[in-house]
Amino acid sequence: MRTVVGRYLLYTRNAILIIGLSIALYVLSTYNFLLFHSFVEFSTIIIMFSIFVIIWHSREYKNEPYFEFLGTGYLFVITIGFFHTLAYKGMNVFTGASNLPTQLWIAARYLEAFTLVLAPIFLFKSIDRIKIYFCYSVVTILVLCSIFFWNIFPDCFIEGSGLTTFKIVSEYVISLLFLASFIILSYNKTYFSESVFNKLSLFIFVTICAELSFTLYLDLYGVMNVTGHILRFISFIFLYLALAELGLTKPFYSMYLQLKSHELQVAILRQELQNNLFIASAHLEIFEDTKNPDYLKNVKQSLKESVLIIDSVKKIAGSGETMLKTYYIRPEIEKIVKSELKDINVDIQGNCSVQADEGILYVLSEIIRNISEHSHSEIADISLEEKDELCVIKINDYGIGIPKSIKNDIYRKKLIINKGKKRGLGGYISGSIINRYNGKIMIEDNKPSGTAVIIQLKKYRKYNLEKLTSKSGNK
Repeated sequence: MRTVVGRYLLYTRNAILIIGLSIALYVLSTYNFLLFHSFVEFSTIIIMFSIFVIIWHSREYKNEPYFEFLGTGYLFVITIGFFHTLAYKGMNVFTGASNLPTQLWIAARYLEAFTLVLAPIFLFKSIDRIKIYFCYSVVTILVLCSIFFWNIFPDCFIEGSGLTTFKIVSEYVISLLFLASFIILSYNKTYFSESVFNKLSLFIFVTICAELSFTLYLDLYGVMNVTGHILRFISFIFLYLALAELGLTKPFYSMYLQLKSHELQVAILRQELQNNLFIASAHLEIFEDTKNPDYLKNVKQSLKESVLIIDSVKKIAGSGETMLKTYYIRPEIEKIVKSELKDINVDIQGNCSVQADEGILYVLSEIIRNISEHSHSEIADISLEEKDELCVIKINDYGIGIPKSIKNDIYRKKLIINKGKKRGLGGYISGSIINRYNGKIMIEDNKPSGTAVIIQLKKYRKYNLEKLTSKSGNK
């Protein structure tokens, strides 16, 4: 109840601020339109340039290709917007003060619309900064030359007649491109937090409203032009809030995950190494007294296990990378099954994809390896299914099962040490990893016998996995 009330109050406060800001801007436009126009345009330039500065200074410690591409694109959009502001009628910086600013406006809007349409590509692939900067630089230079020097850019506004057909049609095309960007964004919304997605959606829809208003004015100082600029200003506030959250909050949250991973690593290493060294020391003392080579073997085994523990935990928490990416689960499971379950008949059904890091591979390997080492099962089946916003992974064996006394605690810390013996380290690590993804891992009894391990993770997005699945035969 408190959450609902808190959200209502927040939305109400934001609505009041936006309405108040809109009224203030309108009053400013009636007092001095050039001052109003310059304020709106330079404010949006400052907003987007600040986003670019965030990108530039954070590029070394975070990997956010979508954010980086969008911010880079807007750097060049506001470059054209800067010339648009200087060229506006009454500024007396350039000649052709009626047609020129409108041409620059349309050019900037086309560049912005295509940036928004292309940006989701970089949700799933890395960005080549040099190529991106080169392409945007070339396009921007060509656009500015076509307007200022070559005079080949179509006319957009003619004194006495108003907007040209090209300008009006362009505004509708740009609006459709913005709408397409929203559809693509919605298709990939699981990548974003609800807050970021909502802000980006508001930015797009308010921008579309602004573009449509720009098809209706006859005077560069007219009411519909004022309305369009106010809507654009409001839309950029939403964009700034979304990108600031995506560019600052998310990376710091990733840094938090990294610190938690390192904390987990240190805790496990300390406890487990203490155990192994204690056992190695005890067996070494017995060997010195008895000269029995079996105890020396135990010493070597304890040291070997210590090295393996260090190596496995480093893979999970010590790589220094916490960037989540898309993992197609079925191909990964098939690789693990091929390696770990050579003598067990495994049936794999379905497919799904999740947002995770390298830790998910450790979890799947640990569960599947346990089937081979502990279940005494000759068959197993694995199902992968998308349910609502979840990827549900169910791994079944038909072996001896897990004792009830420990079944509910497999993935809890207290099983690491029990009466001086090592137990459940892999389970504890697996449980900690799944918790980092805000997922769930559970153990149930399988029918008619054996164990079912169920993992629930947030799916990354809706993929067309039929082609991938059809290529993979069941073992």
